[in-house]
This record gives sequence, structure tokens and C-alpha cells, in this order.
Amino acid sequence: MSNFECLDKISEEPTTAKASKPLADFVTKRELAEILQVSPRTVERWIRLRELPAPVRLGRTSFFHLPSIETLLQGRAVEALESLARPKGRRVSRR
Repeated sequence: MSNFECLDKISEEPTTAKASKPLADFVTKRELAEILQVSPRTVERWIRLRELPAPVRLGRTSFFHLPSIETLLQGRAVEALESLARPKGRRVSRR
């Protein structure tokens, strides 16, 4: 799944439910893993490697701020597209 498909899935969240629930912008590790189509262990690894922002803890449950994750993924998608657009020149070795 590409970053763009993940962003589409995040955007599909119903907006009416967000207004009624105080934690509507937050998802659990398992929910985030389902959205990104990876395992919860991968989410843990990405947190440890600082690829994802640290979760907010409420008791023993970790919650991720979904708009922050969406912004992060959008930024990475732009970086990926920019790197593809850069011309790849031939390296000249200096002897």
C-alpha cells in the first residue's frame, strides 16, 4: 500500500463521529496498524526508530493523534515524489 492509499483511508473516517467523541482524533496502536496495513509490532518498531511520533498514554493504553500521523505521511509522500523528480546524474570519481 502506498502512502497515498493510507492517506485516503485516514481521510475516510466519518466526520460526524469526531464531533461527538472526545478522543475521536485518536486511534490505538492496533487501529493505526490496521489503517497502515502493518502489524502492531511494526508500529512499535517505527516508534522506537522515531519514524512515528510517540503515542499519548491514557492509563495502559497508547493513543496516536491521527491528524499528526496524516501530516507526517503527507510530508514523506512529498519528499518521496521530490526525490523521484531529481535528475540522477552519473557520479564522477575523483582520483
